[in-house]
Amino acid sequence: MVDGSQNGAGQRFFVSYTGVDTQWAEWIAWTLEEAGHDVLIQAWDFAPGSHFVAEMQQALDGSRRTIVVLSRSYLTSVFATEEWQAVWASNPAGSTKLLMVMRVADCDRPGLLRQIVSVDLFGVTREVARQRLLEAVGTRRRKPTSEPSFPAGAPVSETGGLTAGETSVDSVPQFPPAARQPRVTPSPPGVPAAPPGLSEPAVHALAAAFPTPVSARQILETAGLDAGRQPGWNAGSSLEFWRAVSSLLAAGVLPAGRERLLAAARQLFPANPAFAAYVKEEASSTGTDL
Repeated sequence: MVDGSQNGAGQRFFVSYTGVDTQWAEWIAWTLEEAGHDVLIQAWDFAPGSHFVAEMQQALDGSRRTIVVLSRSYLTSVFATEEWQAVWASNPAGSTKLLMVMRVADCDRPGLLRQIVSVDLFGVTREVARQRLLEAVGTRRRKPTSEPSFPAGAPVSETGGLTAGETSVDSVPQFPPAARQPRVTPSPPGVPAAPPGLSEPAVHALAAAFPTPVSARQILETAGLDAGRQPGWNAGSSLEFWRAVSSLLAAGVLPAGRERLLAAARQLFPANPAFAAYVKEEASSTGTDL
């Protein structure tokens, strides 16, 4: 008997098949029992005179893992369908791995069967099929005994970064801009933009109140800056987006743009002090640079 210690020996299986695939079913059962498993199969265990329905009910009571010998004939069999669906119904999430699919012919896995990872036993040598079968029923973790080969990837510099011109495959996709915009230089962090742009406190307030592309574009359109003139949402954060807006306002893309934008924001957030003092004269009289 072949040592099945590395393949979860001692498991209990039921082989579900149709008469057309009896040869495959018996080979699978023989191979599993040679590896130390307990297998129930109709051809060997349902003796003449036994009650077929009672035998099937006992086979599918959840104490055994069911192996489906999948072929075109199996897919058209009413009784075979009832067998695998009964197992599926007992554990639809597949957490107990009670249902296993072994394809013995090139056929489709329709419906719910498509959600179960199958193993192909056809089109290969006997030894390859045997190896695939025993590996599939194995319950041990499949960690290799030696270190896997280091994956070949993009060339890196001596400091470990990507070489010039390379980009990381893990880079986050950029939100597509609404329209091509002239290059703008946002105000450096902590340095207020020159009027009539936005100060850093106002930029931070807008970034907190309108942090998403949808909310930001809506408030800008309310202020009169249509989508075609808005900067693209290709910055690393909403804060950088609103700094780009500040630079556009400073460039005069919208007359009285700062006042109109903060007035629109004030309608939605009247308690926000950065929006409340939006009138230029009020800002001057209080010494606040918005």
